[in-house]
Amino acid sequence: MPNRTNAVVLPCSTHDFGSFISSILGKPQTITNTIKGPFEIDQNNVLNIYALLCQRVAQQNEGTLALFTAKLIFSDDSSVLLNSIDEFSAYNEVRSVACLSLHLSWVFLVKFNGKSHPEKQQIDLSFLGGITSPVIDSDIPILLMAGLNSGFIFYRISHTARTWGADIDSLLASHMRNVVDEVPKIRKWLAKYNGKIALLTFCILFLSSIVASFTASTHFVEKQRTNLKGIYSSTSQPLKTVEQMNYLLDTVALGTWARFQFTTEAFLLLSLVLSIGIAVWVSTTANNIPPSFLLLTKESEKRKKRILAKRNRKWLSFLASVVVGLLLGIGGNIFY
Repeated sequence: MPNRTNAVVLPCSTHDFGSFISSILGKPQTITNTIKGPFEIDQNNVLNIYALLCQRVAQQNEGTLALFTAKLIFSDDSSVLLNSIDEFSAYNEVRSVACLSLHLSWVFLVKFNGKSHPEKQQIDLSFLGGITSPVIDSDIPILLMAGLNSGFIFYRISHTARTWGADIDSLLASHMRNVVDEVPKIRKWLAKYNGKIALLTFCILFLSSIVASFTASTHFVEKQRTNLKGIYSSTSQPLKTVEQMNYLLDTVALGTWARFQFTTEAFLLLSLVLSIGIAVWVSTTANNIPPSFLLLTKESEKRKKRILAKRNRKWLSFLASVVVGLLLGIGGNIFY
């Protein structure tokens, strides 16, 4: 006979037990959404989101929170996993590291109307506020370009009831859009078309240099023709011949045409280099979308101050690049 010393007897039929296990371990339907934009998240924001979700689940159905986790990713690539909301609210990071991303996860057991047993529902919510790991998990990769600091909010709802999932989706989408700050249209436009703005800047500056060179060449040729006309208009034939010979000898000896050609080529080369430099300057400073911050450590607060100060300088640099480009374009034409 088999040993039944450690046996566990469950007060349910085999069919009911199998249905319960399949509802817990089965592959649910999923809803995902990604919201892009700058945001600031602190501990109070997380507590409010936690209370909002738990309240909504409790109001609609018989729901029990089975598991909550919060994973913090720091600037030194380390992470901390907290297994309850109490641990999260009491957590205080002692190291000088900034929090760059936060991954929250709720697992609810919800008993829907018409169902005989509760079913597993899961909500994953991630805040990516800086340059951090490009992958949230193996199923849903979120790629972040290097240097991109505007921030992303990503959530995934794993559900077994479509109406429940749609309701949570609507709740999260509405709340997350309120969390994201509105970016002024002019800044969005500059960031979106910074490459085209830089190309336009380069074309304007370099084309103005080409026009200046062409104008200078025209004036130079006209001056030479005027000098020749003055010599040909001389009344004395012997004097005219001597002046013509002297003029030609001076032109060859002094290398007037060669020097003019060298000056023109040097001016165009310098204009090309300056046009490229100013175009790059304009491109890097025009892309100045407000950054996102996860203010969950003291170092995160310091990082926020540093980045905002740098961002203000970047706007001043953008204005300076535009002014310098205009001055160089005008000055180059006048000087040459």
